[in-house]
Amino acid sequence: MKKQEEKKAQMIWKRLSLAKKMVINVHRRPDLDSVGSATALAQVLEKQGKKVKLICPHQIPEEFLFLKKAREIKTVDFANYYFHPDEIFVVLDSAASSIITGDTEAEINRQPDVVIDHHEINSLISPLKFVRKEASATAEILYDLFSFLKVEIDKDIATSLLAGILGDTVFLRYPNSPLKIFKIIDRLLEKGADYQKIIFHALDSFSFLAIKLLGKFLEKMEIVENKKTRFVFSAVNFEEYFQFGCPQGVREMAADLYFRSFKNIDLGVVGLEEEKGKMVLSFRSKGEIDVSQLAKIFGGGGHKHAAGATLEGSFDKVKKEVVKKIFDYFRE
Repeated sequence: MKKQEEKKAQMIWKRLSLAKKMVINVHRRPDLDSVGSATALAQVLEKQGKKVKLICPHQIPEEFLFLKKAREIKTVDFANYYFHPDEIFVVLDSAASSIITGDTEAEINRQPDVVIDHHEINSLISPLKFVRKEASATAEILYDLFSFLKVEIDKDIATSLLAGILGDTVFLRYPNSPLKIFKIIDRLLEKGADYQKIIFHALDSFSFLAIKLLGKFLEKMEIVENKKTRFVFSAVNFEEYFQFGCPQGVREMAADLYFRSFKNIDLGVVGLEEEKGKMVLSFRSKGEIDVSQLAKIFGGGGHKHAAGATLEGSFDKVKKEVVKKIFDYFRE
């Protein structure tokens, strides 16, 4: 850890040590890194005698509830959520207010006291902000912080951290620094991290209808191209989503497993109309295409090779808008 980062780590730990009550966010449409990071930090703080609340704008996927403290994450409406003055607000794995609240219109009524994140661009304002964009996951940053601060990592904390790292590297397909990540994983396994439990719940426990919905994404997949660019695109409307029981996480699974894996095609886009008139987009790329910049034109953001955004409007209108804006982006 760099000297500047060491100083920031000490300042963050001092701030947390002085407080008795904490609120930790789990971001919208929670993924393994968000849930794993939040539950790991919550366990560490509770060992220090702190009272910790975990909050999220959306329900936690059932397959993530095996992590210790995940069942304690409360679903809240941030537009009406009251932060007690004595509570420290800790934001993890979130680069903007809309990612915290799950709503582009809802603003947080409380400035975060601490922000720890790994996204390319973080627009949050906080007196203590630790952002390391080269990290593969926020859980990786927490591991480094815990190691530097000599925080004890037990089996459950190690499992949460490992889950976060595996989730954001798509189970080690896309680590930013493979050598470092494998060393961290080795240490977490030595601490007792339950790798098999993570694999079972995160990869081997999908419902039948979730896999059927994945098939619908693949069935509707098409190559869209003009003289400047070509990409793989698939979009599922709300009626089809409802038909399969509205399972969570399938859009991300489709994007991660298939939509950047095509020969001679470096960009994939997956759309899901999660609510009538609201489509959530996942962008995936390889090579030099930076989808965090592409997602910005849709009001979203993320990482170089994985990003997302939300668009409102009729299904067919949004599909056309997506194609047009991508074509325009690569024409410039």
